[in-house]
Amino acid sequence: MFKIGVISASTESAQHMIELAESILKKDSYKYIPYIYNSFTALKNIMIQHSNQVDGLLFTGPNPYYFAKKYINNEQLTTVCSVISGYEIYKYILEYLYKNMNNSLRISMDCPIQEIEIFKESLNMLKIPHKDFFLQQYNIPCIFDDVIKKHRQLWQSHKIDIVFTTLHAVQMELEKLNIPCKRIEVGINSWRQAIQLLDEKLTGLHFRNSQLGIICIKIKNYDEFIGHYGNYYKLQKLELLLKNNILSLCQTVNGYLIEKNDGYYEIFSSRGSIENHSTEISSFITEIQLNCHVDILCGIGLAPTVFGAQVNAHKALANGHENTQNSIYIIDGEKITEHFGTKNELHYEAGTNKPLLTAKLKTAGVSIQTYNRIIFILQKMSLVSFSATQLAQYLNVTIRNVQRILSGLKEADLVVEIGQETLGKRGRPTRIYRLSDNR
Repeated sequence: MFKIGVISASTESAQHMIELAESILKKDSYKYIPYIYNSFTALKNIMIQHSNQVDGLLFTGPNPYYFAKKYINNEQLTTVCSVISGYEIYKYILEYLYKNMNNSLRISMDCPIQEIEIFKESLNMLKIPHKDFFLQQYNIPCIFDDVIKKHRQLWQSHKIDIVFTTLHAVQMELEKLNIPCKRIEVGINSWRQAIQLLDEKLTGLHFRNSQLGIICIKIKNYDEFIGHYGNYYKLQKLELLLKNNILSLCQTVNGYLIEKNDGYYEIFSSRGSIENHSTEISSFITEIQLNCHVDILCGIGLAPTVFGAQVNAHKALANGHENTQNSIYIIDGEKITEHFGTKNELHYEAGTNKPLLTAKLKTAGVSIQTYNRIIFILQKMSLVSFSATQLAQYLNVTIRNVQRILSGLKEADLVVEIGQETLGKRGRPTRIYRLSDNR
C-alpha cells in the first residue's frame, strides 16, 4: 500500500481531495495522510519531518508546492494541482456579478508572482469591463500581513467591493475584518488530473523498482590469483571467506546467489533494491578487497528481463576490466553509471543519435562512450576550460592517453585550444582547451 501525503492550508480542501482520490483510485492501494499548515514555517516543518515517511506527495494547490519543492527529496513522486486557470477566475467573478447585478468590477485579487502572466492573460480574455480591477502579486513564501494590508487599504478607500484571494490565511483574516472576500481555489478537474498523474508516477516507480538487476562479481586475474596462493587449503579457505562476504551482500539486497566457475558470482535482485543499497554495495567491494587481499571486479546490469540484465552486467564487467581503478559500473540500456555508490558517480550515455557527431568521433578515433564521459565530467565540475592534466585526473587515465584523445578531438573540431598556461620557470607550458561550438 502506498502512503500519500496530502498538503493543504485547509482541512476541508484536504478532505475533499482525499474523497476525490478515493473515488478515482483503488482504496486498498493507497492510504492518505492529510498535512495541514497555517504558515510557511509550519509547512517547512511538515516537509522536513514527514516527507520521507510517505511514498508520494499531493498538493491541493500550487502555492505550497512552490515553497516546499526545495525540501522534496524525490520530485518524481510529487504532483501538484495545475495553476488556477481562466475557468476558476471566471467562475468567481461571474458568481459575484450575478449576485450584485452591476456593471463594474471593483475587485482586488492576489496571485503568486509565478502565475501573474497567466492571471493577466485570463483577465484580458474576459469580455467584461474591469477598469477598477486591482491585481496584487506576492512571492512564495509571502508575508500574509502585506497582502492583507493592500486589500484592506483598497477597501477602506472605497475603491473595491470585494476581494478575491488565493490564500487561505488572507481569506480568514479579511473575513474577521468584515471585508467581503472569496477564496479562489484550484478546480476539481485540476485535482482529478493531479491524482491521476500521481497514480501513473507511482505505478511507473513500482514497475521500475521491480525490474531485474544482476550484480556480477569476479576475481580479477583469477589464474594469477590461484598461482599466487598455490596451497589448496589456503585457497579454499580464502574462497569460503569471499563467499561468506558475498552471501552477506546477497542478504542486504534481498537477492539470490549463483556461484559459477573461476571466481565468478551472480546475485539476482531488483533494480529498486540495488539502487536503495548503493552505499552498501560500494562498501562491500572496498572491504572485501581489504579483508581478503584480492582484487574484485563488479558490474551491474539492469533490464526488464533476465537476459537483458545479464547482457548489461557482462558489459559492465568489461568496462571494469578496462579501468585501472576498482570502480563499480552499472549499465541500463544505453545509460552507464560509473563509481556507483560513491560521491564521484558519473552518469553518461553509451551512444548518440547525432550522425555528424558519430562521424567526427570516428575520425578522431575516440569512442562515443569516452566522449560522453568527458562531457558529463566537464558539466559536473563546471569546467569551461580545462587542461589534459585535469581531464586525466577526472577520467582516471594517464596524461598521455588524454593527450591522444584531445589531439583527435581537436583534429575533428570537437575541442579547440584556447591558450597556454605556464605554471613554473621550467617545463613546457600547459595547453588549455574548451569544447568547440561546432560539436
